[in-house]
Amino acid sequence: MNLHGGTLRQVCSAAVLLAFLFAGALSAQQISGSITGVVKDTQDAVITGARVTLTDQATGGSRSTTSGNDGAFVFTPVLPGAYTISIEAPGFKKYEQKDVRVFASDRVTLGDLVLSVGALTETITVEASAVQVSTQGAEKAGVLTSRQVLDLAMTGRNFLDLARTIPGVVYTGGLGGIMANGNRGNQNNLLLDGVTNVDTGSNGGVLATTNIDMIAEMKVITNAQPAEFGRSSGAQIQVVTKSGTQEFHGTGYIFHRHEGLNANTWRNNIENRPRQLYRYNFAGFNVGGPVYIPGKFNQDKNKLFFFIGWEWQNQLVPQALRNVTVPTELERKGDFSQSREGGGSPVVVRDPLNNNAQFPGNIIPASRQDPDGIKILNWYPMPNALGRDPSFNYQTQFSNQYPRREQVYRGDYVINDKWRLYSRFIKTYSQTNMNYGQWNADYNIPFAPMNFGDPGWSFITNVTTVINPTLTNEFIFGSSKNRLNIDPVNDAFSRAKLNLRYRMPFPDADKLGLVQNWRWGGVPNGPFTGFNGTPFRNFNHTYDITNNVAKVMGAHTLKFGIYLHKSLKDQTAFTSVNGNIWFDRDSSNPFDTNWAWTNGLTGTYQRLQQSNIVRNGQYRYWNVEWFAQDSWRITRKLTIDYGMRFYWLQPQYDKALQTSSFNPALYNPANAARLWQPYRDPNTGAILARNPVTGQTGPRALTGAIVNAGGGFVDGLYANGMGRAGRDGYPKGLIDGQGILFAPRLGIAYQFMPKTVLRFGGGVFYDRFQGNPVFDMLPNPPSTNSPQFYYGQLASIPPASEGIYFPANVNGFDKNGEIPTTYNWNVSIQREMPFNVLFDIGYVGSLSNHIIYRYNMNAVPFGSAWLPENQDPLNANPQFDGSTTKNVLFYRPYQGYANTSIIGFGANSNYHSLQMSANRRFGRDLTFGVAYTWSRALGTTTDDYTTNHPFNMRAADYGPLFYHRTHNLVFNYVYNLPKFAKGDSAASKFLGQIVNNWQISGITTMQTGQPDNLSFSIDGLGNLNERFTGSVDVGPRPVIKGNFNYTKTDYSWIDVNAAGFAIPAFKGSQGFDSGPRVVYRPGDHNWDISVFKNFPYWKNDEAKYIQLRVEMFNAWNHTRFSDFNRSMVFSRDGSRVINLPTALGGNGGRFGFGALTATRDPRIIQLAAKVYF
Repeated sequence: MNLHGGTLRQVCSAAVLLAFLFAGALSAQQISGSITGVVKDTQDAVITGARVTLTDQATGGSRSTTSGNDGAFVFTPVLPGAYTISIEAPGFKKYEQKDVRVFASDRVTLGDLVLSVGALTETITVEASAVQVSTQGAEKAGVLTSRQVLDLAMTGRNFLDLARTIPGVVYTGGLGGIMANGNRGNQNNLLLDGVTNVDTGSNGGVLATTNIDMIAEMKVITNAQPAEFGRSSGAQIQVVTKSGTQEFHGTGYIFHRHEGLNANTWRNNIENRPRQLYRYNFAGFNVGGPVYIPGKFNQDKNKLFFFIGWEWQNQLVPQALRNVTVPTELERKGDFSQSREGGGSPVVVRDPLNNNAQFPGNIIPASRQDPDGIKILNWYPMPNALGRDPSFNYQTQFSNQYPRREQVYRGDYVINDKWRLYSRFIKTYSQTNMNYGQWNADYNIPFAPMNFGDPGWSFITNVTTVINPTLTNEFIFGSSKNRLNIDPVNDAFSRAKLNLRYRMPFPDADKLGLVQNWRWGGVPNGPFTGFNGTPFRNFNHTYDITNNVAKVMGAHTLKFGIYLHKSLKDQTAFTSVNGNIWFDRDSSNPFDTNWAWTNGLTGTYQRLQQSNIVRNGQYRYWNVEWFAQDSWRITRKLTIDYGMRFYWLQPQYDKALQTSSFNPALYNPANAARLWQPYRDPNTGAILARNPVTGQTGPRALTGAIVNAGGGFVDGLYANGMGRAGRDGYPKGLIDGQGILFAPRLGIAYQFMPKTVLRFGGGVFYDRFQGNPVFDMLPNPPSTNSPQFYYGQLASIPPASEGIYFPANVNGFDKNGEIPTTYNWNVSIQREMPFNVLFDIGYVGSLSNHIIYRYNMNAVPFGSAWLPENQDPLNANPQFDGSTTKNVLFYRPYQGYANTSIIGFGANSNYHSLQMSANRRFGRDLTFGVAYTWSRALGTTTDDYTTNHPFNMRAADYGPLFYHRTHNLVFNYVYNLPKFAKGDSAASKFLGQIVNNWQISGITTMQTGQPDNLSFSIDGLGNLNERFTGSVDVGPRPVIKGNFNYTKTDYSWIDVNAAGFAIPAFKGSQGFDSGPRVVYRPGDHNWDISVFKNFPYWKNDEAKYIQLRVEMFNAWNHTRFSDFNRSMVFSRDGSRVINLPTALGGNGGRFGFGALTATRDPRIIQLAAKVYF
């Protein structure tokens, strides 16, 4: 539901006006909660006017209110922590209840608090129940206490790993790996002390990190969030950092890992390779307490508090094995007499200056070798793995170094009983050295690491004001940012160091002066460099401003809120300003010597391409959100929460207006690009390309290139149909804004039995999709000039003005735009069980519409490759079966472009689940949690980058999503073993040092596998898309004739005979031959177990002890398979699958079709020592 229109100024003005009208507004991202209760006497009559005091047990700060006409009282906002409630009323004994625990955004209901007749000088003290059913709201949430956060081992000390313990969550790692109740991993919101801490590019990374020793608690809300929550439609992940208390407390620690403690990987064992370097060393400390000056300031230690934490990390993390083919010593000298093709046949080196005759002895004389070509081949390291495998001769597997530093500073100030303030600052810094590069610069030979600098910080100030006992205000200002810089650590990639003399078309484009990305087509596992936007710069800064007010009016607790969020994101576009050079063999190349290494040595390129500039996007957006909400206690048993949230989500845009988007409405067919045509020379019979405007002929490789003539050009680049940001009325964010959106929320809680509550809730949620699709619009024409050149030599590369341009792959948005929308709901029963166990069972569901997806708008219609007009005009014997079709660029719908990847807003998904949980959070010796989910996550597309079927997405792509898991069981536990040695004798004390104070904790996961796709090829037959569907853009799927049996033998994961596979009919497929994601990878069964030994060192103070820890991830070293070979090869006649594993009679080797190919981590052991004081 929405109202269209409204500029940023209008919306912000309205938001500010609302803030003044309501004297504040509730933060959409708050962590504070509330405490409610009803004061009664022993005759069940309510007591009006009782004085109720809330005292923070950590700081001693207190505030008071009075019970209303119905005996009820409400405290809000209440920061997370442990509190004492005391009640005083004339004629009654004083009532005191301790250890009332409030978690992030919790609404704690204490129920009836009964006062006994007596004098106020008498006090009745009770302990708060360790478990309480939730009688307000209906949100589905899970809480991880400080004890769980500290004592449950996590492989990377990443608190997000604990999200897997929450029902409805599928976890694959990191923020972007949290898929909650059917939502994608980039639809979550991470709140660090109430402030958003999310990378606004991917929506799946964090700007600043903090480690588990600095966290007080973590809460994950996955469904039916009340109206005070916004920004994202997925999980709301709330993390609260530690703060100082009235007593000094602290921790010092060191964690250590070493490859000698770990098991080797499954693949290394198979291939008889040793364990790689694997080192983790984490050391840190934290301390907190009161700030006071004896006799002068804060003598009662209840005003000002501090908390400081530092951690240093140094890691060596193994990387995948790289198998590469490099030039041999003979080849570097021009001697190719021993060289072999990938299939094993001898290489034949031909002399283009001698009618392509073979060079004598297959040796290129020194006089024919190019000086730069010699330097290029000698740049590569010498082979180190000769004779092992004909497909490679150089092998490396280096570990990456990850040094990191984290700092946390927090101060809490209780100004008086009406004002409280706290500020927190986090600073992180990492300096990763990536031996095989990073996403903008990857390579398979570790010449030198790429340095990945990642400084980040997060800041928040929170001010809480009690205006009167029924009216409170909360103001929050926060900011988070990081800066990613990726550069080579030294000059190993420098052209100048190699003293290369050839000149690129744009000689000044590459400011770093890097070597080119040399490509060696035809060389098996050839070396490569992939510099693509280097140096990479990324700066992301977000601001949150929130202000809140809560008003208690009898049975109503009203909240009004506003949330302002500003994002700035500057990021380098991925373009190769250093250039790409292909040395592939090509018989049409007049300089070709018939092999990539020989072409390189003679300085002969097949193709060359370079971009003229690396552009930096300057992306911005505002979120403005506000809401009104009421928690209405209709009766003692029934509470209804209802509210409305309002959104204004500005489309993310480039401040410099450099982006553009393909829009078919702007494409003028009259300006369709003219392309170089295939042409046969009537005199020689040679196949060439011909300019249809000038009649000029050129090499065959120019077929399909754009002729620079006619309309549709901007700055010399073809841009027909490109909508340019902020020009000619086109929106600067490339999509139309959707105005103000309305999101109703509802939660009902009915306590139909004393310890049992029925809850129902749901709502509408809007999501800001990730920024990367917006960033993809920056390289679109006419932003970047990237000419190509064919068939030349390094010594005479032409200038940029002589380059040619082929139809480009471009990106675009559906200009109409939509906001991804999720409707979620749940019905559940919560029950307080014996032994302080809280049990919850319910149905949880969601429906998502307008999710972004990708499709090729320039896809070729079915059957196009079979039409007479689309056959190769130079082929005298066309087959009309897809094998003789002409270049597809000539019959795409929008001529002048190749693929047009359009981001639409029409994908959808649905989720249905049964969820159960049982939690015992505050047991003295045993704490545990059990989470089970049976679910179905179905939809048309799993993520934002998978390209969907261009013509019928629903029919082709609807099915189980990648993050669908039918069954997911996770249990966690922390158990203090009994003290077996008791007594005061010397023998008992000595024995007690050995057998007492042991602790065991762990997380166990049992999960079914991920659904995935099958693919096929046919031995010796190409052009399968054209042969089966008649469209190069839509491929066939294998036909599945039987049922899958998952066997998990030593050789295969599936019973290929039982399944029965076949190919569809030629010229008879539309890509619907089998469903999407029809097979399931292996599931996971894992036990992470930790054993601790505590040594108390201070008598009668259990908070001071030394702890030794052994943490074992995959403790039983169970081989946890994660994937299998899902690509089958059919015989030429299509009658059988021929690439089965060798053990099953196929020619696929050890890892043929159906064979298990990948595993999760083996056992990893971590040792640690901690001192608590």
